[in-house]
Amino acid sequence: MPTPEKLRKMKIGVKVVDDWIRETVEAIERALNVTGSGPISVRCGPQGTSIGLNLLPFFAVAKASASGIPARSGSTLGKGTITHQDLTFGSAQNLTLSDQPTTDTAYHLDSQPVKPSNLLILVRILKFWVVVWEDCQEEE
Repeated sequence: MPTPEKLRKMKIGVKVVDDWIRETVEAIERALNVTGSGPISVRCGPQGTSIGLNLLPFFAVAKASASGIPARSGSTLGKGTITHQDLTFGSAQNLTLSDQPTTDTAYHLDSQPVKPSNLLILVRILKFWVVVWEDCQEEE
């Protein structure tokens, strides 16, 4: 596959360059088994064309919705809505949590449901958020 520099020197049209970029992105997608809709970025600058991989976070802190997340039923994972949390380092050298404006769907492996509004730690498996820890408060 020719480099963008070689294509420019050859004075090849935009369609050929676009085809080369598409083929390159598809090759990256196949190699990494990912799709180009989110993690792949293409930038054209003074130094040439660059293709980047924007890695998504693998871990997140979140809060379960007011309805919680149902338990797994047999081999079907529970599914519910979560709100991502920001961790902010404060001036008193402490970490504080605050809601982000983003929500997602999270899946739950446990045989017990996630309680409403509980804090969670999630891990990304492929494109799915999976609950790996729940703030379990003792029953009174």
